[in-house]
Amino acid sequence: MKNVENLKHSILSTSIYPFWAMLLTSYLFYIDEGYYNFDWTKNVGNWITFVFYSIVFTSFLWLIHFIISKVYNGRFLPLIVFFTFLMTVFSLIFGFFKS
Repeated sequence: MKNVENLKHSILSTSIYPFWAMLLTSYLFYIDEGYYNFDWTKNVGNWITFVFYSIVFTSFLWLIHFIISKVYNGRFLPLIVFFTFLMTVFSLIFGFFKS
């Protein structure tokens, strides 16, 4: 029964990773492909690349989550997630205000 609870917790805690990956990919495409606008959305080829990068980033986040949960046995995980979130927010803020 504990394994089922761990699986549910793992699925719930990692279900946000696709959202974060798409948010990060959107930001990267905003600054790189669209030259600080969303004109990149008009090209089908850019959407294919967007989906590919989102899948890669999501896989990377799940891999990092798996490694951290195995190495630390769940200890410090909330702290690591908090600092990762904080670094992401600061990166986005400083990226938007770049001149």
